[in-house]
Parts: sequence; structure tokens; C-alpha cells
Amino acid sequence: MLETFVSAEKSKTSVITGATPMIGDLITVEVILVNDQNIALSDKEVKLEITPMDGIEIQNMTAQTDQDGKGQLKFIANSKGVKRITVTSGELEIGETRAVIVKPKQQLLIGDMNKDQVVNIFDLVITTSQFGKVGAGLIGDVNGDGSVNIFDLVIVAGNFGKSLATAPSMISKIGLTTEQKQHIGLAIDQLESNSNRSNAEEMALSVLKAILPERLPTQTQLLANYPNPFNPETWIPFKLAQDSTVTATIYDLTGK
Repeated sequence: MLETFVSAEKSKTSVITGATPMIGDLITVEVILVNDQNIALSDKEVKLEITPMDGIEIQNMTAQTDQDGKGQLKFIANSKGVKRITVTSGELEIGETRAVIVKPKQQLLIGDMNKDQVVNIFDLVITTSQFGKVGAGLIGDVNGDGSVNIFDLVIVAGNFGKSLATAPSMISKIGLTTEQKQHIGLAIDQLESNSNRSNAEEMALSVLKAILPERLPTQTQLLANYPNPFNPETWIPFKLAQDSTVTATIYDLTGK
């Protein structure tokens, strides 16, 4: 937020605007009038002036201050560039003229889940990590149908490699939780079950297999020790279907 307090004879004002408004955004200018004893001045008319006016859509040019001395003036800037804001009350200019820089709206890149302006392996991981989940507000729900499924993967994979960034994104090692690995494994199973995969599905499958080269076991298992018989040591392998604390208890032939 951009904020300033400036004395103007017997009143003090605060003009607040959004820090980085975009074209088409509603911009609110809040004015606070108080006297030199810091008592709110209510029922005072304040007026908004903007230069240049090209592309400016005024929502309310004037307002009356409330019991707290506050009044809100709103406008929409439909053109980019510097907009100079001046607030007056009667013939008195309140405070100083403020400048707001209105920027063009950023382009939306479908499949860019982490908003880094490129669709890559990270976006596919974000989507696949919620694979099979149903509900509102899921980050991986690309098409907004309330569930994360094959259709979402296809959208991301279909835009794989597209970028709005001026420089290439740096790809680093991806760390996955057990739950994420399980969701990715489920997505791989569903993709592999379809023998007539599209190009986007083939790409998604290839990337997911590269992300998860070794599949998690579907159930916890205690395997045979090796070697057996042994002397002086043996290995006792086991597999875990999910993260957990493991206690190994070994008995001799007498049960001790």
C-alpha cells in the first residue's frame, strides 16, 4: 500500500491506493479528514481528480466523509501509464498529488500451476500430487471441474514447454513426500491402463515415470533374509507402503 499523511491547514489526509494496479482493476482512494486536534471531520465532501483522464472510468468522483472522517473515491484505469491523483475538499486541495503506475494485466498461461510463467515438470508434479482428490479449491484442478484427474494432466502436458518468461526456468531436484508419490503412482497406473493414449498423455506418462522411476509398494512386506544360513551377518529387507517408525524384534530358536 502507498500511504502519506500531509497537513492542509486544519486537516490531515491519508490517500491510499493499490501498489501495483493492473489495467481494468478497481482502484480505491481512501481519504481521512481530521483537524489539528486529530478529531474526525464528518459530512465533508471530497472530490477526485485524475490526470490524464484517457481510459479512466470513474466509479464515484465525490464522497461524503463518515463519522470517522473517511471517504472513498473509486475509479478503473483502462489504460496503462502514470495516473496522477488529486483530492480536493471545497476549494482546498487536500495533501499532495500522488502518482499511480497502472500496468498491463499479465497473460494467463494455462497449466502454469505455480505462476512462474512457464509450464514444466513442477506444474505436472503439483497437479499429479493431488491426483484422485475431489473437492473445491484444489490447486491441481486445472479445468475447475471439482476433481483432479486425467483431464487435468492432459491440459498441463499439452502446454508443456510453453513460457511467458524472458529467461528459462531453472530446474532443480524435486523432493516428493510419500503421499505425493502415491498420487503420482495412481496417475501412472491410469495412464498405462489406456492403450490408446494421446500425445499429451504419452508425454505426461513419460515425465511422471522420470519423476518416479521406482514405485512405492502397495503394502508393507517383510522379506526373506539374505544370506540364509548366514555367518556372521545377514540382511533382513522390508518394504513400507507409507512412512512409519519401524521396530525390528529378533528371536532366537528358543524364543528369546
